[in-house]
This record gives sequence, C-alpha cells and structure tokens, in this order.
Amino acid sequence: MIDIVDQLHRQKALDPFSSFWVTASAGSGKTKLLTDRILRLMLQGARPGSLLCLTFTKAAAGEMFQRLESRLSFFYSAPQEELCAELQNCLQRSPSPEDISLARGLLSQFLDEAFQIQTLHSFCQRFLQKFPLEAGLPVSFQILDEVKGPRLWQKAYDQVMDQAYKDIDLEHLLQELAKDYTEDQLQSELWDLYSRYGSGPCQIDFPFFPEKEWPLSLSPEKITAITSLPLTVTQAKKMEGLQALRFSKEYNDIFLTTQGACRKTVLSEKFPQEEWLKEEQSWVQRYSLYENNRHKAQNAWHLISLFGQIQENYTALKKEEYSLDFKDLISTTLQLMNDPANMGWILYKMDHQIDHILMDEAQDTSAEQWELIKVLAESLWSSSPVKTLFVVADPKQSIYGFQGADLDAFYSAHSFLKQCAQQWGINFQDLTLSVSFRTTSVLLDFFNQVFPSCPLTPQPFPPHSSALPFQGGYIEYWPPVPQSTEHSDVLMPLTKAQETAKNWAEIIGQWQKKPFFLETEQRPVMLHDIMILIPKRCGLFQAILEIFAKAGLGVCEKSALALEKDPVLADVMTLVAFMLNSKDDWSLAGVLKSPLGGSITEEELYELAYNRGSCDLFQRLQQHPSPRFQEIVQQLQQWYRAFHELSPFQWMCYLIYVCHIPGRYQDYRDCYEAFEDLLALLFTFSEKGYHWQEFLSLWPSFRASKKEGSPPKERIQLLTIHGSKGLQAPVIIIPDLEAFCPEKGLFVHQGGRPLLNLPQTPDWIHPEQKALQAFTQQQWMEYNRLLYVAMTRAQERLYMGALHAPVEGSWHQKILHTISRVGKKIEVPKKNQGKDKTKNQGKDTEQDQTIQTYRIEKPPLGLQPSDTLSPEPKNLWAPGIPLEKGTHPLDFCKPRFSFSLNKAQDLGLWIHEILDKLPGSPLDPFQTSVEFLLGKGCSLKQAQFWARRCALLISDEKFSFLFGPNSSSEVSVAFESPSGPEILRIDRLIRHPRHIDILDFKIDKICPADWYQVPLAYQQQLSTYAQAIQSIYPEHKINQGIVWVRQPLIVWKAKN
Repeated sequence: MIDIVDQLHRQKALDPFSSFWVTASAGSGKTKLLTDRILRLMLQGARPGSLLCLTFTKAAAGEMFQRLESRLSFFYSAPQEELCAELQNCLQRSPSPEDISLARGLLSQFLDEAFQIQTLHSFCQRFLQKFPLEAGLPVSFQILDEVKGPRLWQKAYDQVMDQAYKDIDLEHLLQELAKDYTEDQLQSELWDLYSRYGSGPCQIDFPFFPEKEWPLSLSPEKITAITSLPLTVTQAKKMEGLQALRFSKEYNDIFLTTQGACRKTVLSEKFPQEEWLKEEQSWVQRYSLYENNRHKAQNAWHLISLFGQIQENYTALKKEEYSLDFKDLISTTLQLMNDPANMGWILYKMDHQIDHILMDEAQDTSAEQWELIKVLAESLWSSSPVKTLFVVADPKQSIYGFQGADLDAFYSAHSFLKQCAQQWGINFQDLTLSVSFRTTSVLLDFFNQVFPSCPLTPQPFPPHSSALPFQGGYIEYWPPVPQSTEHSDVLMPLTKAQETAKNWAEIIGQWQKKPFFLETEQRPVMLHDIMILIPKRCGLFQAILEIFAKAGLGVCEKSALALEKDPVLADVMTLVAFMLNSKDDWSLAGVLKSPLGGSITEEELYELAYNRGSCDLFQRLQQHPSPRFQEIVQQLQQWYRAFHELSPFQWMCYLIYVCHIPGRYQDYRDCYEAFEDLLALLFTFSEKGYHWQEFLSLWPSFRASKKEGSPPKERIQLLTIHGSKGLQAPVIIIPDLEAFCPEKGLFVHQGGRPLLNLPQTPDWIHPEQKALQAFTQQQWMEYNRLLYVAMTRAQERLYMGALHAPVEGSWHQKILHTISRVGKKIEVPKKNQGKDKTKNQGKDTEQDQTIQTYRIEKPPLGLQPSDTLSPEPKNLWAPGIPLEKGTHPLDFCKPRFSFSLNKAQDLGLWIHEILDKLPGSPLDPFQTSVEFLLGKGCSLKQAQFWARRCALLISDEKFSFLFGPNSSSEVSVAFESPSGPEILRIDRLIRHPRHIDILDFKIDKICPADWYQVPLAYQQQLSTYAQAIQSIYPEHKINQGIVWVRQPLIVWKAKN
C-alpha cells in the first residue's frame, strides 16, 4: 500500500520541467524511477543524446540501458490499448495521437543517437577526448585501467627500491621501516595511499614529540628492599627485570600486557610492597603510550616520504606513456572546467550537448567528484531555466567510505545546489520515497525499531513502510552455537566458524526436506532463494564454503574474490612459477602435491627430496625409476616446451582445452568459472604484449570479475555485504552479527587528507583530535549502515546469528536488544554431538539443556502461522481423463492460435492447456506447469505464480469435481446464432443426472465473488454457451460459472 505523500512524490518526480533531489530508501524503486524519468523526458521531446545519466558502476549503467531498451521496445511493438495505458501512466494524462506516434519512434532514436549512460570516470574520459589541447594533453592519451595502473605503480615502486643502494638516506628510511613492516605489509600500506591519492597531494602535519624525562618511581633503595624479600621462583624471575634497564621491553612486560593494558597483579596480591609496584606501573604505562605514539609518528613520516618518492616516479612514468589514471580524470576535468581561459568555449560546447543530467547512487560520490557535479549543474542552469538536474540517493546505504564516498560532501553539495537553483530561479525540490516494494511490512517494522537507536546518517530519515502490507514475514535470531566436541578432518576441534557454518548447513538441509512457502515467489523455497551475507572475507566465509560443500549444498560465491585465493588458480600460478624457473624446488613441490602434478603424498615427496645431494628436485624427479614419476616428468616437459613457445593466453588455452586440466578438479564446483576469469585476464594481458613475469608481479591485486544476474538454480548465494549492494533475495541469513567498527590503521582519511591515527594520552594532546573524533563518528555510522544494507536485502525472511556473546555497541547487541523486546522467546533443545555428561559420584548424569532463540512471525492476511509452512497443495488427485500413451504434458504445447496475440491472451491459452491436459496425470502439477510455462517464454516468477494456482486447482479436493469422470474439457458445440452458425468452445462441461454445469476459466487480476460484479462480456459469453447446451439438453437445468484461476474461486450464477 503506497501512502499518499509517497505517491505524490513519485508523480512529481516525472515533471520534465523541474529539478529534483530524491532521497529513496532501500527497495523503493530507484532504478525504475530513473527509467520513468528518462522516458518522460524523451516523450517531452528531449533527444537521447542530450541526456547525461551518471551511475556509480558500469554494471548499473548496463542495467539501466537494458531497462530502457526493453521499455522502448515495448513502446514500438505493443498493441494500441496497452501502449495507451502505459503512456497514460508515464505522461499522467491521456496520450494524444502525436504522443503515440512519438513513442513508437523512440526506439530508433535511442539506437541511432548515442545515449550517455556512463560512470563519472567515463564521462570525464570522453570530455577530455573532446578537449585534449585545452587540457594540455596529447591527442592520443591513454587511460590506466585496472591492469595498466597497478603495473605502472609497481614499476615506480621498483625504481625507488633500486635507488636504495645509491641513496644513503633512502637506505636508512627502509631500514627503519623494516623493523616494523614486512615487504608485503609495506606494499599494502603504500598501495592504500596510492588508491586514495594517486598522483594527488598527500600531505600530513606531523606532531612534535619532545624527549621527556620520566620520574623514577622505584628508587634503588626500594628495588633493593624488594629483591631482599623471600620470593617464589616466579616472583624472583620477574624481579630480575627490575635490575635491568628501566623502560626496556622486558621491564615493561612485567607491568603491562601485550596490548599495553596494566596487569591486574604484577607479582602477587599478598606481596607487601604491592603499592610501590602499582605506582611504577602507572608510570610505565604512560611512558609506553607516549613512546608508542612517537614511534608510530616516525613510521608515518617514513611512509609518507617513501610514498612521495614513488609518486614522483609514477607521475614521470605517466608522462612518458601519455597516460592518466582514474584520479587524474576527475582532477584534470575539474581543472579544465574552472580554467578562465577555456571556460567560455567549453561551456558553450556543453550547452549544445547536455540538456538534462540524471545521477544515480549519489551517496557513493567522493568530495572531488561532487565538485565536478557542482560545476556541471551550475553551467547547466545558467544556460537555460528548462534544463534539469535529477539526483537519486539513499544516504543510509553509503558504505563505500574506503573508496572515498563522503556523506559530509553529499550534504554540502545538496545545500550548494539548493542555493544555486534559487540564484538562477530554478524549481529544485526535495522528494522522499520511503515505501518499499521489496520487503514485507513485518521486516520493515523491525528495521524501524532497530535503527532509531543506531544512528545511520547525520540527518534524520522517515520510517520505512511497505507496499506489501498483507504479505507475511519471518525474523529469527539464533544465539552463538555451543562449543562442540566434534573434530574436523585433521582431528582438531571444530572452530567457532566451522561450528556456525555446520549449524546453518543443517538448518538449510531441513528446509530442503520440508520447505516453507514463499509468498513473494508463490512457491516453496529453493536454494537460490537464500542469500548468506558476511561482513568481510574471513574464516567464517571459508568455513561456509567448505562445510556446505561437504553437506552437498551448492554455493554461488559472487563477492569480489582475490584470484590468488582461489585454490585452483593458486595451483596454476605455482605451475607458472616453476615454468619460469625449473630450479624452483618450492614451486615444483607445490605442483607435485596438486592435481596438476598427480597429487603425490608427503611420503613420496620426502622420498624425492631427501638425500638428493646437489641436484635440484626436478633433476631428482627425472632420475627416479618409478613409472608414475616418469609420466609426470613427460607431462611437465611437454608443458614447459609449450610455455616458452606460446603467449600466456595461448598456453592457458592449451592447458584447458588440449590437456583438459579442469578435469583434474572435478570436486571443485567453481573450477570452470575460475578458469574463465583467468582466461579473460590473460587475454587482456596478451593483447597488450605483457609477459608472465609482469603478470605474476601483479597477481595478488587481481580480483574475480563476477557475473551479474540471477544466481544459478539450486545454488545458495554467498556474498560480502558490500558485494550484495543492489541485490535482493526472499531469504537472507546474516550468520555473524559480531562485525565491529573497522579497525583503523596508522592513517585515517578525513576531508581528502590523511590524519595520524594516534590515541591522545595524558602526556600528549593530538593536534587533530576534533577531526579524529569526527572521523570515528563517521566510521560508526558507516558501520551501522552496513547492517542496514544487509538487512534490507531481505524480501520476506531474515535469519541472524552470531559466533560469540554480544559486545557493547556491536550489531549483535543492537539486534538482541530489539528482538528480545518485540519478539517471541522460543526454548530450543541444545544440539550437541552426543549428550553432555558430567560425572557425579562416579555416575554419568545427562543434562537437559536448551538455548533461547527469538522469533517474529506474521502470516499473510487470512492465514494462520502454520499455513505458511505448507509448501505444496495436498496431492489429492481427482479421477480424470488420463493422458494418451506415449505423451507427456509438455507435448501439448501446440497453440490453437497464432502467437501474434498479445501476452495476456497467450497466457490465458497456456493456462487452459495446462488445466485441460494435466489433471489425472501422475506428474507433479506444480513442477510440470513451471517447466511448460518457462518453455513458452514466461519469466521464472510468472511461471511459478501461475503454476502454483494451477496446482491448487488440480490438487485441492474442493475443486476435484471440475476434473472428475463426468467432466469434459474444451467441448466444441455448433450453435445457430442470429448472425449465422458458430462453433463454441466451452472450457468445462460437467454432466449430472438432472443438471449440467458449464464453467469458463479466467485469469483476470480482479476476481469478484459476486456474479453481478462479473464483467458483462463474460456473463453474455456464458449465456450464449447456456443457450447452445440447453438446445441439446432441453430437460436439464444449466448452471453457469466462472473459475477465477488467480484466487482460485468459483462464482456461480444459479447459486447466488
């Protein structure tokens, strides 16, 4: 049910002469609104090429393009009545003949003229390609993509590392960093700075840490007095540290934990001079905090210095190759638009090319990108008052702060645009959409109670409401699973993550055996209806993949997976490393233990490696007399020859299609998808002339290019929460509510610059403390928004759990607090592998244990909770006309009419075919109907909806008389009408001793239960049937009825 305000805002948003800032909640139809807005502008006469639609990702741009193409194709080919109805909704008035003619021709305009649906980076690239000379760029400049950019940065990094042998200062800097960083950690820190700042400024104000004199709390006399006391062995060992240098690491360890906190007891609670040690402990902690901050500040200075040198080399390399990275695209475009020397000419050209700007997912925009949008909007409005800006955003879903998304800049841009519109006399309105078409009301009511106490944005937002108020919903919370005594394959106890994954695998297994009914899908739950969301890739993520695979549950992993973490591709890269260096014993050992090298055992590898003298492992393998090892040698030599003769892409194709190496990984479900990702990457590399060495150096940075769209059948979706943005599923599982606010590293990034993330101490005041506090508050709100995004992916059912007890401020605490207040507490027997036993006076006594879960359940209108758990209609087959021998229900798909009929007529004919042939068949009515309708081109959701209705009609006992032995289907009757002879076809004719029932199946959306509300055309149709049958059976009473398939419901004329 859409409230009046929401409906008015949706109608207003289609006004082609006004600009709007639309704040739309999750599931409120943002993409549809944008599509409707674009169609409205085109119907008003706007050229497709004059519309600029900016999206956050290329995938979103592709989806928008497909939706528009689909709608315009419908405009082109739809019957006149359907087109008029669609145009009336879009134009909010009756369409004129000119409107209809224009709508028919929009598809050709759309295909002929370049339609600008693109990301902001793509827009900047095209803009600079139009004005390269004005921007000071060569005409043939290139863009550093995901492959070229990291490669060039790595080259700049290597150049700086090579200079360390000649530069004493640089060598000293690296030596200092090496004390705290491995090379991988150092590269990770530098890469993080590069991903945020690129070639841009990365400046930081380093605080000053003067050398401090610390008072001596324990005098030599006190130390002598303590050491002269009788001590235990443990105490004496600790006291040895007091004689060492004060404030050394060993000395500090006596008083502080490894985390820097004060130990509860230094020696012993009974120690008489404990207060002396407590006093010293407080000074040691203050010293440790101060020195730790000073040391981190020195590391930060070294990192920024090193980053600056790499930046210089990187910038020089870009100039040599005439290249720009993604950061340069934004900054160069912004600089050019603000250049007084060229601004007039550029704005003049833009004025003739862009009339309307539409922006999707605006909450994910960075501060620098907002500056560009401001310039575009101001130039747009200054040229003409009828040009419009349309911004759609949901600040509650801003979860990409690590990529630069800035909500402060978002709200600042909103204020600027309001002032700018007022200055130019532009009608710029704020609209709010809070009605969800995705999620049922019971889930949204729960969200409304969770998030008021859980701040999401700096500004308040309205409560959510649902357009599906009569549909049911289900929420369930499971506490942390009890520790199990079960062991994994390596005879180690299952970890908490494995135990949790095992618990959810068992629950989903029960759903497979006894599936519940999904109202949103109108069918029983299937595996691909389930989406499991994890805050980030961690042990639980991997445990779910492993445990679910063992349980036979298919998992479709859609998150952006680092390719190096894929076990199959890891084996392939190990093989590549050996191909590059045949003396690399470590790589060869990895190959031999993998399916690529025959999966030899540890014992066999030991036999090869042990006591081999000076020869390398491959030479030893060649010398071994075993036929099996000789076969492996031949295979490796064959691959080696091909490796050095073919390009990387060709060699991988050779392995896959000639040597069939995917067949060696049959137990790995995603094997072929992994090889597809690798081939796509290698194709790009080979096209650009890169070699294996360059590929391996960048291998850790490559991520899988996951496909968009519907998940494969019978596969559970497993994603990170960031990867689930824009997706939805009937059933959402969040197995771990413990994800805490992201840990902050050495730097935090606020206002486009790095800040030192150092805690304030009694002896040092952070000069950027206010900025640091603001950042921390922003991080907490983004942390809460991540939970909001995860929960709002659910359409109908939401399941939540955790690994450990709730911690103050965590998701777990917020959810548990709310659901324990509004939910129903359920006592569930604690499952354990074997019953818990405790010894009591030599006897084992079993303990009955339960755990407390909480549940919120609301059935659909008119159903009890138990009704929602019935997955299928009762299989009460009425006697009917059996199918002919050798036929299958799918064989009856020969339409009686041409497919030139509209979709509704075709669907009606297909429903009639099902209800004519399927009753009496031993085949499952639901599944067979689904397959039949899918074969006709229906969507999965539509096929399942109507299959459910047909199955209810066929299987429900109260409708069994429709398909009984006295019932005939599709009865043809010759009838002499006033206009001449006609052949009538009656859907169902049922003979009784004294009366005859004639019924007609209808699939209308409106299904009146009163005969006098049945459309007059239907009444007249059945009246004609009745006259024809009455002429054949004059002694019988003729009963007329309509069967509403959608309900299902029978409405009788004679019985009302």
